[in-house]
Order: sequence, then C-alpha cells, then structure tokens
Amino acid sequence: MWDHLDDLNARGVTILLTTQVMEEADRLCRSIAIIDHGQIVASGSPEALKAEVGGDVVQIVLNGSDDGPDDALNERAEGLVRQRRNVDAIDRVDDGISVTVKDGTEAVPDLVGLLHDNQIPVVSLSVARPTLDDVFLKHTGRAIRSEEPSDDYYAYFTGMIIVLAVIMNGADAAFTLLTDMLSGYFDKLLLAPINRFSILMGTLLISATRALAQVLVIVALALAFGVGFKGGLLGVVAIALGATVFGIATACIGLIIALRTKSAQMTQSSPLMFMPLGFLTTAFMPKEFLTGWFKWAVTLNPVDYVLVSVRTIIIDGWDWGSILPGLWVLAAATAVMLTAATWAYRGTTA
Repeated sequence: MWDHLDDLNARGVTILLTTQVMEEADRLCRSIAIIDHGQIVASGSPEALKAEVGGDVVQIVLNGSDDGPDDALNERAEGLVRQRRNVDAIDRVDDGISVTVKDGTEAVPDLVGLLHDNQIPVVSLSVARPTLDDVFLKHTGRAIRSEEPSDDYYAYFTGMIIVLAVIMNGADAAFTLLTDMLSGYFDKLLLAPINRFSILMGTLLISATRALAQVLVIVALALAFGVGFKGGLLGVVAIALGATVFGIATACIGLIIALRTKSAQMTQSSPLMFMPLGFLTTAFMPKEFLTGWFKWAVTLNPVDYVLVSVRTIIIDGWDWGSILPGLWVLAAATAVMLTAATWAYRGTTA
C-alpha cells in the first residue's frame, strides 16, 4: 500500500492522508498536521517536527502496582529526574516517564543510578531518536496509542444503540393503544369495573418491560463482542433500570401524540419525530469535536445527557460527575412526560 501511494505521489498526485499510525505518517508524508480535540496543535515536515523534540528520548518503565500505573511513583521519579542538568524535557506516560536528553548514552547511567539510589524500581529502559509519537506526546501531553484500546469503539457505540432502541420502542407502545381505541376495544375497557388509569399504567409498564428486554439483549451481544462494562454487574443493573424508566418516558411522548391526534398515520409517523432525539447527540463523536448549531442542539437535547450517563458507566465506571446530570434529566423528563400523558389520557376518557 505504501509503495502504491508513493507511486501516485511521484506522478504528481496530492494525497490527503488521515492516520493515527505515526510510522505511516513519517514514511509517507512531506507535510504533517497533528490534530488534538479538533485543533491543529503542530504542523510542518516530519524532520522539522522531530527536530522540535531534540536530542534522544529515554523511555523509563517503572514498577507500578497490579491495578495500573502508580501515579505517586511516577511523580516522584519525575521530580528527581527533572533536577538533572542534561535533561531537556520530561513527560509522564501511563507506565513511567519519557525523558528527552542531549546524549542518551551519557544520560542513561546517571538516570539509572539516580532512580536506584532513591529506591525507585525500573522495569525497563530504552533509548531512541525522536519519533512523531514523541512529537504527539510533546504537544498533547499523552501517548496516542494509550487512549485507543480496541474495544472502546464498540463500547462507545453500545450506549448509543441502547438509547436509540429505547427511543424507538416508545412509538410502538402508542400505536398499540391507538389500535385498541380505533377498534372499540378501548371503550369496552373503560366500562370494566377497574380504575381507568390502570389501563394507562399497564400500557406504560408494557413499554418499560419491552425496553428492559431489548437492553438485556443488547448488553448480552456487547459482552459477546468483548465490550467490558467498567461499572461491573451493578453497572449493568443500573443501565437496565435506567432504560426501564427511560422507556416509560419515551412511551409517554408516543401516547400523547396518539391520544391527542387519534390518527393512525400520525402515530405511525411518530418514529420520525423520535429520530432527531436519537441522532442530535454525541452518539458518533465526543462533544468537544462538535461545532456550530449541531453542538448547540446537542447541548439542549435531554437525550444526550442520558446517553452520556449510560456510556460513562460502560466505559469509565462510576464517574458521578458525568452520570448525575443524566439521572437528573431522566427523572425530570419522566415526571414531566408522565404528567402530560396523564393529562392527555384524562381528557380522552372524560
């Protein structure tokens, strides 16, 4: 593939290449722009960008705990190494530190001795000339590959699939009730010696149960594809319960349309009204990458807050700063929709 691109370029074809493989960019590109969170943070030729880093790069992997990197150990090592005169720059990475020095051969014995004297265990150490990975680290403060586990893509979209399935489920519940109304069966139920609002609650509970069943199937498929739920079993239960409540809220919207219009065509078309709620969200990319009116619409869309809460439980676990806004929005939306649906139902059965 690289040879083919080289051949095209040699014929005078300008190629715009997007890649996250720094080796590929270094090999093929004459001019490079590094984009981080939607902003160009560095640009130039590969040689010029690597020259900005300067010197040799010493990668020191420290002995962290089994649960992950030891931040305290990394910080202590960084503080000690920073005091050395031959150190031009130092960056902290997930499993240790990255040190830029003028001469790696001269600096390595000094750095190893320094860490050993201060009882900081070193797992491994390597010296390399600057690469575009080092350039990315310098301008963004993190390694590009450390944020790209292979299952994140599936985990990110799992939240969107769950929310979209529940949203579309709401329109189905409304059409079932409308069918009963148009056939005359609904009037017979009103004559039965039961509380009239039990009919409404029964319809909503059917929608909630259906949403719960759909979510459990989606979760099972996600687990089969290797998605890891960082919230654990409790997180799966929380998502299932949240989806059940969300199913009631979305069913209320469909019921209001059915009760107020009594139109089969309008109720059948209601899924089209639900679609913007599902897609004007961060379903396909993080909010910081959005711009203009779309970002504004996403900010106002309550469904996105619910989506972020579900996705956070899947990807990050119990990060309450991201979860709580979605819970408050879900509770408020459910209360408002239940009130509106009850009002519409009362008007229909009066």
